[in-house]
Amino acid sequence: MASGAARQTGTDRRVGDLTRLVVLVRGRIIAVTIAAGLLLVVAVAVGWIVGGVLLDLVAPLGVPLRMAAWVGWWLAVAFGCLAFLAVPAWRRPVLDAVALRIERALGGCRTVFSPCSTWDATRVGCTVRARISSPASSSRPRSGSGRSAQAP
Repeated sequence: MASGAARQTGTDRRVGDLTRLVVLVRGRIIAVTIAAGLLLVVAVAVGWIVGGVLLDLVAPLGVPLRMAAWVGWWLAVAFGCLAFLAVPAWRRPVLDAVALRIERALGGCRTVFSPCSTWDATRVGCTVRARISSPASSSRPRSGSGRSAQAP
């Protein structure tokens, strides 16, 4: 009985490590998404200014058209901030989606999350080991139920 409790504690620790890894990756995904959104907003703003200046050079604009370009610039910046900064900050990816992204990036690992977000303790070792070393160097079997080899 003591070995079963120790095995369960080791599995719980690996599940905790895996959860922390997925939460860390989710934070990085959010940061990269917001940084990319900020760069897109800056690109839209600079592009609108360059376009307005070039249009004014080709055909001098009157005051009403310059005011329309100014209002359009502010609308483009406001829409860009909303679409590329605010929405990604509010709509954070769920842990299941982040775990699936990690699995696609690593390859060779089985899914850890089931559709109802419960843990499958028989396959946690594959993902944890794949995080430490490459999936190809893992001694865990890739096919079958994965119960024939025990995680260290």
